[in-house]
Amino acid sequence: MASYKSCVFTLFFVGILLKRIRSKEYILSKLNQCTRVPDEPPCNISFNHFVPDYASQRYEIMMETIYRKSKDIMRLDSRPQCVNSYKDYLCAQLFPRCSKHQNPRFENLEMQRWVVHDPDIKMKCWKIFAACNSRVASRFMSSDYFLCDHLTYTPLGWESDRCVPYDLDTRCDEQQYGKLPMWFLNYHDQNLIQYLNVTIHRLNHTLPKTCRQRLHNIHCRHPWCSADGQHIVINFTRQQCDKYLECARFVPGEVNVDAICILFPSSTLTLMSSLALVVTAVIIHGFIIV
Repeated sequence: MASYKSCVFTLFFVGILLKRIRSKEYILSKLNQCTRVPDEPPCNISFNHFVPDYASQRYEIMMETIYRKSKDIMRLDSRPQCVNSYKDYLCAQLFPRCSKHQNPRFENLEMQRWVVHDPDIKMKCWKIFAACNSRVASRFMSSDYFLCDHLTYTPLGWESDRCVPYDLDTRCDEQQYGKLPMWFLNYHDQNLIQYLNVTIHRLNHTLPKTCRQRLHNIHCRHPWCSADGQHIVINFTRQQCDKYLECARFVPGEVNVDAICILFPSSTLTLMSSLALVVTAVIIHGFIIV
């Protein structure tokens, strides 16, 4: 009986993984879990700072994003106070705090994991303008837009497993999938609004319209909550992004294609990881069946 159950479990587990491989749905992280960062980021975040599993699992990618974006800023203003203030702002965006506690409004409910962004994130955004020159400031504002005014995070934070529809998808032409984690929604929307209001304004006479539309579409893509409510997933890869944005590579200093595409998973690594899980499941439960 035990062998029969083990066989059924193995087949079920393998079926789920193979289905995800075929549907090109790539797992980025667990949805409802707090984890320590593997190492201290280059800002005032200690090793004891718990973050959503998404930020921990993608730690190296987040660090590479900070490095590449800071390098872009250094081309405009290389002074340490400018670069450091920009890094502090990125850290506040990419590494929100994750903790386990009760909702103060409903104290009788069980403990939940909550994600809370840095309460000083708006001040850190303003600090960039005080520390950097006007060329850097132009990356954050246009004639009718100012990024720091859009940093609206609730001080109580959000449940880490709360997923909501992205009701601003009218800004995006391509169909999006699923719901976003609530704590991730504002960050995604800020990036999208900043791009639409600032980047397109700068690139209006530099890139062909079709290429600007591709940049728009890439910024519209976002991770979403898996159907089983256990993971954060996405269906676009780094390789697809590189090919899709090839048209924007001839605009150095304005569009950092590598910094954009690194946020997507590598199709080679995710496929090997999924196959490894399949093989492991078969081996482990093979011993039980025998």
